[in-house]
Amino acid sequence: MSLATTKTYANKLLCTFGALSATDMQKELGYLLKEALLYGTDGIKGGPAAWSVMGSSDGADPLSGMDAVDRWTNRTKIVMGVGNHSWVVVKQPALGSAPGYLQVCVDFNSATAGALSVVFSRAAGFTGGAINVRPTATDQVVVASTALFANIAPVSSCGINCIKSTDGKVTRLFRSVDGELVSTYRNYWFMEQLNHVETYWPSDCVVGVCPMSYIGVQSNSYIFTQQGSSHAGRMTWEGYSDRQLSYMFGVPGMTRPDYGGAWPVFPCGLIVDTGINKGKIGDFFDLWASPETMPTYEYLAGSGGDFEFVNLGGIVQPWVGTALIVP
Repeated sequence: MSLATTKTYANKLLCTFGALSATDMQKELGYLLKEALLYGTDGIKGGPAAWSVMGSSDGADPLSGMDAVDRWTNRTKIVMGVGNHSWVVVKQPALGSAPGYLQVCVDFNSATAGALSVVFSRAAGFTGGAINVRPTATDQVVVASTALFANIAPVSSCGINCIKSTDGKVTRLFRSVDGELVSTYRNYWFMEQLNHVETYWPSDCVVGVCPMSYIGVQSNSYIFTQQGSSHAGRMTWEGYSDRQLSYMFGVPGMTRPDYGGAWPVFPCGLIVDTGINKGKIGDFFDLWASPETMPTYEYLAGSGGDFEFVNLGGIVQPWVGTALIVP
């Protein structure tokens, strides 16, 4: 049985080629990540499903704040530090609830090279903010706190792929360096609606920043996303067992393609494993876990062609019908 998608997707690739120092590469990736969010699924800034900037700081402009000004005009505007530093708040009106809808703050608030914080608000929206401090929201959830985002070595290329659904409900980003995905750091970003959400759960939005590896997601419950002060969320998959996904413990029939060349893959969901509301909260749209032995960049054909799905570090994404470019 072939895979099929619920939604329609488009990808925006932004990349830089040429030697970059470790510091410049970290800044460039931060800038490209913000830029990729601002493109619509038609490839035009501000187009369908695009995010918008609600406020920013470049670590220099004393007027920094929630004034809808995008001060991240290039990588030189990204300043990392505990004092004056750069942050940006972006909004997706297709997600969350009024009046603020889903807003995500990316905050380079650490002197540690390549570290950042990621905070989101589902409804209230961010207020305040200055040249030396990010804005806050009454319902804010901290996903990553001064977590490493990028490598600490010079590179010759880097880039961001940002896949969005045409209805704006799903946004996923992943970064690459020197032509490869990196399985460490917070390089896989989810900002999206869940499907089949339990009625007791207060929102259908999820924001996560994690390594691009199902092993990392499975083993580190808090790495994916925190869904409240006492609720740690992590990814799970239907039919999961060590025998199905792990090469070390797997039976041969579950760790390699079948006679017809088809791989077994398993739909991903979100579970909560702390607090009182433990259990599965909902399903991800069009997202599957693959066996550990499936090669990264392996394409899976659906009814729409050979490049309809791609395996990225153990997670199978819907793709856009063309070969994946990984700067």
